[in-house]
Amino acid sequence: ITLIPHNTHTHKPLNQTTPSTYNTSLPKPNTLKLALLNIRSIKHKDHHIHDIITSHDLDILFLTETWLSDSDLSYLHNSCPPNYTYKYQHRPSRHGGGLA
Repeated sequence: ITLIPHNTHTHKPLNQTTPSTYNTSLPKPNTLKLALLNIRSIKHKDHHIHDIITSHDLDILFLTETWLSDSDLSYLHNSCPPNYTYKYQHRPSRHGGGLA
């Protein structure tokens, strides 16, 4: 699993001419920490997903290829840390696919 850290480079505003014109008292913009993981079946990986979310302090984790059916939702439920929720879409017509 490779997570790409948020870009930490800072850029000056286009209209900045000298350091004294930059207003440092402005609040920092809100940011979200996102990750995308092709899980290739979520079954029996729920605790690993939970650990990824908490250890990287993610706001949103997108999962592809969950390979879930409606009877497998306990894996998604166990993946969510407290105060998190999930949304999912499985592929009902054949094996594979699915998003969460």
